[in-house]
Amino acid sequence: MHFARNLKTITAAALLGVFLAAAPARAEYTYIHNDGEYSVTLPDAPSGETIWYDYTGDIPFIEERPKYGSLGEKATLHRTDANTGDTFNIDITFIRSGRDYLLGLNEQSVRDLLEKEYDNQKLERKNVSFSAGTGTLKWGTLTGFSVDRNNNLMFYACHILTGNETTTMVKVAFNAENEKFGDTYQKLKDSIKFVGTK
Repeated sequence: MHFARNLKTITAAALLGVFLAAAPARAEYTYIHNDGEYSVTLPDAPSGETIWYDYTGDIPFIEERPKYGSLGEKATLHRTDANTGDTFNIDITFIRSGRDYLLGLNEQSVRDLLEKEYDNQKLERKNVSFSAGTGTLKWGTLTGFSVDRNNNLMFYACHILTGNETTTMVKVAFNAENEKFGDTYQKLKDSIKFVGTK
């Protein structure tokens, strides 16, 4: 009887091991705010913080603060490569900008917003791109490189995406020599989609 119980335990452990081996190593997470118009696939779920009307910091992408309620959200995800110590950071800002603000944006103002994100950082091989859809839909991207204080070559990207009523900004920074992180960024960038409002 004792042998049969051990055999069942060993069989259950073996089946669990086969199941875990067959399971994917990481699950992806599709981020979209409840009121968002863009989705982006991340390697894991981010942590989020609501931006309320009385937020003390600078709130981009809005002309006038409302007197109550939430304005949006900041979401962050930070990963570290256990083998190299390299870092991969994602910061997403979602703001209910309002249609009037978005209609006032043009190519130059989006480029200025992108440049402002790196005011305190000198980027080399900087590239800025812009495209406009219909109405308030606009997409701007800034990419560039910088050497950090540990002499690591870092890649930076900022995407500003405007919808019908909202703005989503996705900022990414990672060690440019880490191929795994380069692949992660490419997947993230390719996953950004306009999904409209609910």
